[in-house]
Amino acid sequence: MFPYGTIDPLRVATRPDGDVQKPPSPTKSPAPREETGQPAGESCSPFIPDPDYGHLPYDPEAATWVYEGKLCNPTQRPLVEWGRGLYLPGELPPAINLGSDTNLIMPSFLVFGDFRTAAAYVDNGNRELGVWANRLNLDFDLRLTGTERLHAFWGPLDKANRFTRVEFDGDRFDLREEFDKDFDTLFFEGDLGYIMAGFDNRFPAIDLPFVIGKYPMLYQNGIWFFDAVEAVSVTIPAKNSRILDWSNYDLTFFAILEDIDSPAFASDNDARGYGMAAFIEAYNGYIEAGYAFLDDQTGQGLSYHNLALSYTRRYWHRVSNSIRVIVNAGQDPVAGPQTADGQLLLVENALISSNPNFVVPYLNLFAGFGRPQAVASPFGLLLNTGINFESDGLTGYPTLDPTANDTWGGALGVNLLGAGFTNQLILEAAMLQTRGNDPNRNAKGDQYALGMRYQIPINWAWLVRMDAMYGWRDDEADLAGARMELRWKF
Repeated sequence: MFPYGTIDPLRVATRPDGDVQKPPSPTKSPAPREETGQPAGESCSPFIPDPDYGHLPYDPEAATWVYEGKLCNPTQRPLVEWGRGLYLPGELPPAINLGSDTNLIMPSFLVFGDFRTAAAYVDNGNRELGVWANRLNLDFDLRLTGTERLHAFWGPLDKANRFTRVEFDGDRFDLREEFDKDFDTLFFEGDLGYIMAGFDNRFPAIDLPFVIGKYPMLYQNGIWFFDAVEAVSVTIPAKNSRILDWSNYDLTFFAILEDIDSPAFASDNDARGYGMAAFIEAYNGYIEAGYAFLDDQTGQGLSYHNLALSYTRRYWHRVSNSIRVIVNAGQDPVAGPQTADGQLLLVENALISSNPNFVVPYLNLFAGFGRPQAVASPFGLLLNTGINFESDGLTGYPTLDPTANDTWGGALGVNLLGAGFTNQLILEAAMLQTRGNDPNRNAKGDQYALGMRYQIPINWAWLVRMDAMYGWRDDEADLAGARMELRWKF
């Protein structure tokens, strides 16, 4: 270890008579051991010698190529880009001061999104048909300051998760128009700490982000919560706890007033919700926790508590693992069966292979007891368990039962990414086993499926995706599907 008491060779001292006293040169041999405490012939410098590149040829023009030989990657720009824009070249335009030096106005307006068109063969067991469906997603983003914005989303070609399409059934075809003039989301988000500090022309003392309006909420990878709701949320971000050994955590509190999409309620206006979600980095992993009380507004006794807890970490540098538990409790309907009463255990595993960026084997397992529900989601709890449980959100592509209603099973697959991430191939086998004899269970019997997905970009804006699956179902007709999708991002 370097003895901090030795003379710093970069520092010079001044003697009382004004002459500069230079430190001993590190290139000269120091005094003998008995005078300095260092072995004779060793330097006092704490630095090792600089590397010698004299044996390598030097090309000054090639050296400048590191800085000058840069080309802009071709990227797709937003459909509309006003004001500051999105990572535009050159200098940023100056901000606007409307009386506050600490919360300047930096206006920007963007319109971006994607267009999806797909042709599919769909056999959901009850009907066999061809489908050509289209979906247009438009995001409108008005940025006001560094922390405040007004955002809206509009899907003009879909309504209530039904998309404008043409259905082919034998010799006949039907045009299904699902045009929608209403915005799907419209919300304002900002940071209350910065807004209040801007009024007083001072720097913010706290960070307190919030959002109000109809906006998408996604928690636990979309398993516990995946919906656009009319609500208000406030977050306490970036805290830590020495007592609990939490290096970082966020707490979000929310109140949902309307638009809860859930099989637990007959209509999306039948319930309100109040709860919180926590994100915690601790104990060599990542913890997600959530609680929500769903308050039935119809007087049918469908109110219930919904709790979720997950822990994610890596083990032995070989396995990335997530364990999730969702519990529904407390529902006491006035009449009829319970619509939200059960538990879900979900174990997700990804193997860290010798080529971890391009070969990702995975095994996801689940066990559902009773009738567990997400807080709000138009999809099932098994949405992300595997591609054989995931609908395409466009053509009505068939899947195994994603509800986890008195079933257990899993998905085994491999995710293969091409060199330079130029393409993706997913191969998967999935199974679902029933438990108990509940006549109201979604799955009538055991189910099995094989599925594949392949997607490749045509360029920086266009993407082609292909899917195929076949499912075997006991006590029900088999499933089959194949589709090809073209997607344009802007």
